[in-house]
Amino acid sequence: MSVNDRFAVLDTPEVTHDTSKTSTMSDGQHFVILGGGSAAMSAAIKAGEMGAKVTIINGGLRFGGTCVNVGCVPSKALIRAAEANHRANHHPFSGISASSRISDFKALIQQKRDLVDHMQQTKYEDIFYSLPNTARIDGFGKIVGPGKIEVNGEIIEADNILIATGATQYVPDVSGLEDSGYLTNESAFELDELPESMIVLGGRYIALETAQMFSRLGSRVTLLQRSARILPNESADLTDELTSYLEIEGVQIITGVALQNVSREGDLAVVKAEVDGIARTFTASEILVATGRTPNTQNLGLDSVEIA
Repeated sequence: MSVNDRFAVLDTPEVTHDTSKTSTMSDGQHFVILGGGSAAMSAAIKAGEMGAKVTIINGGLRFGGTCVNVGCVPSKALIRAAEANHRANHHPFSGISASSRISDFKALIQQKRDLVDHMQQTKYEDIFYSLPNTARIDGFGKIVGPGKIEVNGEIIEADNILIATGATQYVPDVSGLEDSGYLTNESAFELDELPESMIVLGGRYIALETAQMFSRLGSRVTLLQRSARILPNESADLTDELTSYLEIEGVQIITGVALQNVSREGDLAVVKAEVDGIARTFTASEILVATGRTPNTQNLGLDSVEIA
């Protein structure tokens, strides 16, 4: 059975070049895109349809960006696996005996890697190389003046520049966190061994779905949230019910947390915090940071074109 069959991957849509619509970009204009994720890809396709010469400059994550490489695709594949494991152990039917366990975590991660590789190739690489008048440079671009980008020691001139560099994990400034080590979405989905226990810092959707996933796979999970409740921008009726649901599944959710410091004691990470003003200590084998995202705008030279 192929990767496509296992995960019901949709077929790649045919790329068409519609030149019948009125263009606002003159033929032959050089359109340079900083970034190589889904937004950059969509922009490249559209700009090509409008007659532009397109150059994508991409550094950091491989072509395709966050979603296909370290975000949506790997997370949803593992979430689906965790759901299968959970449902086998918690079905509601009488007279049926069923159980499930993670017998080979490395094999599960490898299956995820195969899916990511397949999607990255078919949804990005193959489509990109079918586009006319489009080139790609591997490297980090920096704007050095109006219409000028430096990459790999060379200057490229552009009529238009699009910044589509995406975002990365925001890491809070907590004493000892950097030295103690932590996971993010990029590293958590690449673990070769299932952690016995995990502390998740954060309480929004990435933190919640990842906490539930690892819990369903078999880790003991504690989620530490700064706000008074998870998903603080949502209705309390919704978040209270979701909290109850996750706690029934075994996720420990602690809200009103003010992190103090993080350290390592042997194989355990130790998080000291105040919870509603009371000192508490939490321990786990791994810490996952899921405290929001921050834009990748460092070192782009935005000040050279007076962009704050």
